Amino acid sequence: MKGISDEHGILGILFGLVLLVLLGVTMGVLKDHRLGFSSRRSINLKDIETDAAYLAGLSREVEQLTSKEESLRKVSQATANDWDVSRQRLAETESALREKKMQVPQLDSELALLVKEYATYRQLQLESVRNAAVGEEIGILTTNSGRVYEKAVIKMVTDKGMEISHQHGLSRIDANNLGPAWHTRFRWHDK
Repeated sequence: MKGISDEHGILGILFGLVLLVLLGVTMGVLKDHRLGFSSRRSINLKDIETDAAYLAGLSREVEQLTSKEESLRKVSQATANDWDVSRQRLAETESALREKKMQVPQLDSELALLVKEYATYRQLQLESVRNAAVGEEIGILTTNSGRVYEKAVIKMVTDKGMEISHQHGLSRIDANNLGPAWHTRFRWHDK
């Protein structure tokens, strides 16, 4: 009787670990899904989503097996045959949990690698967008403060704003003084 209670505690701990991994994988997938990837990254994201769905199924399976084990424990108190059935089911559950637990480090490693690749991809893409804007003729640029620049041409885009040449010289414009379309394009407040 004591062995079953200890095993039930172990199942609870393992179930908690599986849920934590599932939560981590799900959060990573949601974050990565925001901007999309190249086809290779899309395939990796689909693999992660598949793995997350697989872990969710495993989590449900663990819940079902835990529930079955608990009901079997109550019934098994009546007869010795019921104890044998409960022990067999418990061994199967523990075996399944051990297999799932062995998958966790690999999934953690894959997730860490994807997060690193995504950060690198995002930085390169941001630099590319900002560099591509250099030399772009804007024409008339009106800031949030109401200042108007005629014959404006982008000279440089930085994390803090952009530098332009215009009809009367050069100006540096803070990102906070530009409209939402500029923020979206150059991701000034997109962290």
